[in-house]
Amino acid sequence: YKGFEDLNHVIKRLAKGEDRTFRVGASPSLGHSVVPRMLARLTANYPGLTIQFDILSVEQASDYLALQRGDYALSVFPIDHPNILSSRIGAGRMVCAVPASHRLADRTQISVADIADEQLQSFRPDTPHGRIIADMFARAGQALEVETYIRFAETAVAFVANGMGVALVDSFTAMQAHAETVRFLEFDDPGTLPVYINRNLE
Repeated sequence: YKGFEDLNHVIKRLAKGEDRTFRVGASPSLGHSVVPRMLARLTANYPGLTIQFDILSVEQASDYLALQRGDYALSVFPIDHPNILSSRIGAGRMVCAVPASHRLADRTQISVADIADEQLQSFRPDTPHGRIIADMFARAGQALEVETYIRFAETAVAFVANGMGVALVDSFTAMQAHAETVRFLEFDDPGTLPVYINRNLE
């Protein structure tokens, strides 16, 4: 919330009435969880404000700001561009999504070793989530064997809900409303997923 409260130059522009549209984008898991809460607070303070909100993939985030299609973007990775300022404002953690009928579903905490032999839905190793998951398995001394590669955490949860094994997803995804057929379990040594707020410097 603090990150959005500090959007000084945008807030000044809105206060002067120069522009009543606030353009913001976010990574999918943030866009479906924390961003709606943040924007609800912003629109409560500026009742006439129009929001243009976009869900952004890793590939889209840089152009979104560099080409000034948006004012700000929230992401789980820093944007490496000379005209973009990325500031880390918080972090989430990785959790494990399992079917409600799973043998581990009643546990309050698990380890990577507990799911080493499970049918795993995961992310490509060159993605923010994928790198964190690979690091978690490496720290635990476990081989990472992926059954299905997915792009979005919400897809992984849907697969789990339909009996396709387990998935490591971020805690922001776990904050969303999900079917009773899925449980989210904490890890004893979770990977950390950073959150960045990004804006164009021009």
